[in-house]
Amino acid sequence: MIPYTYLFFMKNCPDLLLIDSQQGGIKINPAFVEFNDIRNWSIERQVETFWKQIREHIFEGSWMPEDRIEKSLQAFTTWYELAKYKFQDIERNLWWRYFDHWVRVMQYLIQSTKNPSIRKVLIAILHDIIEDTNKTFWWLKEDYWVEVALWVLLISKRPLKDFLSSSSYTPPTLAEENLLELSNILNTKGTFLSQEYLEKRLFSPEKITQEEWDIEQMWLRSKNDFELFQIIDDTGILNSKWLISDEIYHLKKYSPEKINFDQRYALELFQGLVKKYKWQRNSEYFSHMLPTKNNYDYIVSDATPSLNAFFNYALSISSHPNLRIRLNPDEIRDVALSALEVKFWDRIDNLRTTEAYKYPTSNNIVKAERKLVETQKFFLGIAREFDIIKGTEFYSFLLFEIEKLKLFLKENIFLKTVKWVENVIKK
Repeated sequence: MIPYTYLFFMKNCPDLLLIDSQQGGIKINPAFVEFNDIRNWSIERQVETFWKQIREHIFEGSWMPEDRIEKSLQAFTTWYELAKYKFQDIERNLWWRYFDHWVRVMQYLIQSTKNPSIRKVLIAILHDIIEDTNKTFWWLKEDYWVEVALWVLLISKRPLKDFLSSSSYTPPTLAEENLLELSNILNTKGTFLSQEYLEKRLFSPEKITQEEWDIEQMWLRSKNDFELFQIIDDTGILNSKWLISDEIYHLKKYSPEKINFDQRYALELFQGLVKKYKWQRNSEYFSHMLPTKNNYDYIVSDATPSLNAFFNYALSISSHPNLRIRLNPDEIRDVALSALEVKFWDRIDNLRTTEAYKYPTSNNIVKAERKLVETQKFFLGIAREFDIIKGTEFYSFLLFEIEKLKLFLKENIFLKTVKWVENVIKK
């Protein structure tokens, strides 16, 4: 049962969220498309549905001539079809398709934004394109508008490959070199782990001694990350998009027993590198949403430090000579605010669809807790400032999702603890 105070808080939220008084559950307003219902629709039917919504919410009463409206809708259609074709079979997590996330963010924006535009719709459906595919800023700039390209760039995490640097390389000491050379854990050239050790490492890890483990870690530390990625690439784990290749993805999901020793170890190595750089990537990615002590070019006033910091970040990107972005500061400010609007919906959907809700494993709970910390640290302050100047309610949306997830995690951890105690008593 949801506490009364929690119900009171939810009743003050916008109409996007509804409370089921019979079941005590939380639902999305039926005015929003039920995304599971459209999963199996044809692309033509999906596009037609969203065309109608875009016309109703964006172009109704527009001063634009009909041919301009049609051109804008065609731009939306082109990308929607391409995105669905490329990503409809890729799972974002065990619960949702990747493409569904893009569509939900777009749907929230179409129906709830205060100042809707076709360019915001495009940024919603494109917001992960730079970091998760081989598409680039220049491709977006050429095929769409420079504002759309800048929007995506502002809210994209840098691709993993951008963080790989030889500066992380630590050459082994002479003693370590001698130890590595004499070890039978590596192959004769010291380039790979030996087949014998790899087999034990993957299938009988309990037989590995501490000395063997220390030597393996020493070898990993002595390798440049580019070298490790070369090892991974040589085994066919990566494709040109810096994601797991389609072949390995399907083997890992459907026929893991067919993955050979080298591929299995390369997958483990890949996951280790991703984990190593993800923290660095996220900390850099979110840092521009926090106020700093720099002198600001005030986006609104000196009372909006987080927005000012984000605006300065947008200005610094826009002034890069290689990007050739010819927008004045007022235009860049508008781009920065629009990018944040999409980013808030993206974060709200991330919280709503966390895997922990459906699969509360220890790993998924840890991921959900990390999302909570990120949201509270990086999003609430800037959302409050954004709401004040734009008349939106993103702070309430985010706080609602935070409290809902906190409540779920508390109940889940409590139930797991009770079950553990019961098992101990039975024994």
